[in-house]
Amino acid sequence: MAWSCLFCGSTPPDRKVEDAINLPNIFSSKSLQSTHKDAWIIALDPGVSCIVGAVAYDPNHPDQRRNLAVTTKCLAEPERRYRDWLEADRPEAICTAERECTKSDQETWAVFLRRFVTSYDIARAYYSTKKYKRKRWDADKAKRSELDRVLEGIVNMVDESMGRKLSGGKKVIVAIGMGDFSSTKSRHVMFIRYLIRKLRPLGYTIVGLNEYYTSKKCPCCEEFVEMPAMRRLYCRRCNKWYHRDVMAADNMVNIVRGYLEHDERPAYLKPPSKNKNTPMKRKVDEDGTSRGGPSKSRKTR
Repeated sequence: MAWSCLFCGSTPPDRKVEDAINLPNIFSSKSLQSTHKDAWIIALDPGVSCIVGAVAYDPNHPDQRRNLAVTTKCLAEPERRYRDWLEADRPEAICTAERECTKSDQETWAVFLRRFVTSYDIARAYYSTKKYKRKRWDADKAKRSELDRVLEGIVNMVDESMGRKLSGGKKVIVAIGMGDFSSTKSRHVMFIRYLIRKLRPLGYTIVGLNEYYTSKKCPCCEEFVEMPAMRRLYCRRCNKWYHRDVMAADNMVNIVRGYLEHDERPAYLKPPSKNKNTPMKRKVDEDGTSRGGPSKSRKTR
């Protein structure tokens, strides 16, 4: 797989990762309070087991929420099938040529370059075949199809469909939890970037949110929840089970509503100030960083 980009002749990957991971914080978008007062809300929380947990808010039915959880398996399956085919089809000579293109510490650059030129030509010939390019194209097409299915499910939660612009003065805010992604090539960054590219032209307003406490507190009673099982949370006070990413998205809906209605983050989702009895002020809470709290790890939000 290390050679797929070198030899298949594909275009370089999109480098504008900042479009996906540095979205404008909703608290810096002052105009939304006047233009999106009665907007529909879609909150998205990129997770570990799920590519995204989504919750939708309908201003006409404020007590009802629609939710969706999409596992990472749906996006990984096309790539897995492609890799399985590549491992089964790739001749041993190609594997040897790829290994020969790695320099060892014991040899000089002159010796390495002579071997590299020969091995490179062998590998390039294989990765330039129509058979390989066709399989790579099929895998990319399957991945895009899965992404389109995910986006269709998300916009369906607000009674819309992909490819159709918002009409009739309808406003939809898409709020994305901005965690610290370990890699700019992760599935989460790829998904967010694809979502932005598809939804912005249709009239959706996309903003980022600080995720502090969103997967720690119940969106109903606002108390801390327990985690008796991985990715499963339990609120003892409400006697209710939650999926971790869906609960985080539910809390993010409350953050957007708090901003639109009161110009501040809900008190129960603010980081604690030095005075343990007083929530931190919004200026400190929303300081422009991707996360709040004592740790930058996604696991501690």
